[in-house]
Amino acid sequence: MKLDTLCANYSVVYRKNFSLRSFERDVGYSPEVVLYVYNKTEFWRCGCIGELFYVLTFIKNGSSSANAIFYISKSHYDLRMWKAAYYLRENLREITIENYESSNDFDSFPSCRCIVDTTPFKVPRQRNFEQSKVLFSPNYGIYCYKYQIVVNRENGLICSIMGPYNGSVDDSTILCASGIFSLFPGDVGFFADKIYYKPSMEEFQRVFIGYRQPFKNQMEEEFSRSFSRERVLVENVISRLKAYKGYSERVWRYGPDKHQAIVWIAANLVNIEISLGSPL
Repeated sequence: MKLDTLCANYSVVYRKNFSLRSFERDVGYSPEVVLYVYNKTEFWRCGCIGELFYVLTFIKNGSSSANAIFYISKSHYDLRMWKAAYYLRENLREITIENYESSNDFDSFPSCRCIVDTTPFKVPRQRNFEQSKVLFSPNYGIYCYKYQIVVNRENGLICSIMGPYNGSVDDSTILCASGIFSLFPGDVGFFADKIYYKPSMEEFQRVFIGYRQPFKNQMEEEFSRSFSRERVLVENVISRLKAYKGYSERVWRYGPDKHQAIVWIAANLVNIEISLGSPL
């Protein structure tokens, strides 16, 4: 598909004239990103371009309002949208371990080519007490699914995203269970938050964290500040990933499998935006 065909299809599906501003407002992504996804995944094998718009609008607006935008019933929308979402989950491959590779020879900690962090995605409190108990995170004080994200230290490309894990699971436990120490080469180190401090475990020798407060001297304070400036990159990636309403606490009414599908698609779209030159 070419760009002019995409713009014409937008006008038909959304029932309005095309403009770049309205396209990005309605879909949540630029035409270049949508066109890349359509051609890369050979989406015509799954369905029409309208179903791709359904998924992207769901990510941006959530299930409560997306179907109304297209003037179709909720059941019809859900059937076609989830068919397209599962197809995208199987065929989007922008997140790979090879993304850790960097052309930059870092002056400090040259072996640390990745930054790892765990982030919560809020979900509604469950009616079942046992389900609510496992989803509650004492650290964040919310009911959530957790995802572990590993990004390239140089450009912010997502190398790995794993989840969902129950909110009650500790972040360092998730790091061990995810198996990233075996997935990444042995000479690759990780910048991480202080919550990952586990000096007794051999695998965690590859994880580097800043000094804990209160700082003992000026050197520790300066190091921790420079370390935070490096680590903030993963926070910027997470902020972009969580900028939309599709998996927000108020509108999410689905199980962990569908949650994982939508987060995986959104994470791949973040990588596509970065690859196309969008700044973090």
